[in-house]
Amino acid sequence: MSKWFEKVKNVFAELSLTSIILVILGSALMSIVTNTFIAVNGLGEGGVTGVNLILFYTLNIPLYISNLVINGFLIVIGYQFLDRRTMIYTILSVISYSSFLKYIPTFDILVTEKLLLPLIVGVLNGIAIGTVILAGGTTAGTDIVARIINKYFGFNTGSALLVLDFFVVLPFFFITGFELTIMTLISIYISGKVIDYILYGLNPRKSVIIISKKSDEIAKEISSSIERGITIIEGKGYYTQQTKEILYVIVSRQQLRRVTKIVNLIDSKAFFISSNVQSVIGEGFTYRLNEELQKESGLSLTDTKKETHQIVS
Repeated sequence: MSKWFEKVKNVFAELSLTSIILVILGSALMSIVTNTFIAVNGLGEGGVTGVNLILFYTLNIPLYISNLVINGFLIVIGYQFLDRRTMIYTILSVISYSSFLKYIPTFDILVTEKLLLPLIVGVLNGIAIGTVILAGGTTAGTDIVARIINKYFGFNTGSALLVLDFFVVLPFFFITGFELTIMTLISIYISGKVIDYILYGLNPRKSVIIISKKSDEIAKEISSSIERGITIIEGKGYYTQQTKEILYVIVSRQQLRRVTKIVNLIDSKAFFISSNVQSVIGEGFTYRLNEELQKESGLSLTDTKKETHQIVS
């Protein structure tokens, strides 16, 4: 009994209070979107939520019951595809989402402009799901099924998710009609983009490459005026065979204009390249939520590697 208690204690010691709060908040927002905007207006969804809606529209089965039963079943058969900590957060997400579906009331929000519906649903759902994933959990559902397909049939997980969502959304053409199904597809697309932005694009930046004969002067001015670190890369021109110093710097979008002016003023003939950077992680740029969650959970580097390998495989 003491060994079992110690094992349970160790599991919960790995959890983060911040993650638990984020999972609950994300699940609450998902339930509000489902009850207030999706189910009321006859929209569909991908994944298990889509299956729940099909059962609700055709058989009038309450959403919270079907969600709990289907996701519960998927968690049981797919528990080996999730690491221990992710599994706990996922179970918390499923229970929270089902509970909120039942107990959070439907808000009386009238959307008269139909085109606003997929935008509202996509953005809010993306924020909700992205928050759960960012906290270290999943919303279960087809994510687990996709991992099973990946392991036993070799399909890419992302492709498997896309195919699964397609087969879930397809029946809505016959249940809710062509127009609402197209709106559903739009909301799913927007949701995916918002999730990507939350997970990878909270800190968008610009990368700048500068090739100039006055690289030292440009570097000093950039460093002093906008206080950004600069990397000097040794290069050589193919045609001239002359060695050159290439400046590489990451700046914010607001700072890009100032960098452009500096380069133009010092050397108008400089070769200047700027490109979008989805996310920058490192000193001086990013407050990493994952680092804070890692500190709270107290996992070692070895444990983290194990989790990562379990998630990837």
